[in-house]
Amino acid sequence: MNNEKHYNFSPAAGLISSQQRPNWVVDNLIEKGEQWIINGSPKTGKSMLATQLGLAVASGSVFLNWEIKRPALVLYMDFEVNDRLFWQRYYTMSAQTNLGDAKNIKTFLRCGDYKSTDVLDPMASQAIIDIVNDIQPDLIIWDVLARMHNAEENNNGEMGQVMRALTIPSYERGVARLLRYDRHP
Repeated sequence: MNNEKHYNFSPAAGLISSQQRPNWVVDNLIEKGEQWIINGSPKTGKSMLATQLGLAVASGSVFLNWEIKRPALVLYMDFEVNDRLFWQRYYTMSAQTNLGDAKNIKTFLRCGDYKSTDVLDPMASQAIIDIVNDIQPDLIIWDVLARMHNAEENNNGEMGQVMRALTIPSYERGVARLLRYDRHP
């Protein structure tokens, strides 16, 4: 049996893969299709960091000294912050980073329609998939993971199902994903 014919285990396959051009969302940091997690204690600025990343990607500017060569479409799925506070932060951050007229950034979209959901529920999951398919973002920011499921967070099997469910709406298009997670002691 020729394993190279059925599997990509060979060094030759690795060489071909290593020579492919990456499709960066944030140059030399976040590639399309990757999943990143911002993790930390509650009230430590994780949502603000995620919003700043979203603004930088949407405007094609710089995020923490990482260059973004072209603007990309960002979908911020906000399950936590109310409209007033979110947009107040958005405009404050855009002013502090000299992005210009932030209301004209057409590549930053926020969905604050849900305060919680369960991505393991087929109907709830389909509603999220429909939003993602309609918008077709390059980066999805899920804020906050704890309000997106009813699974036991200390159960690896259940959380594995949650993580796979969050991959489904973006896998085929290679959408980059950023999850905000609150670590509790």
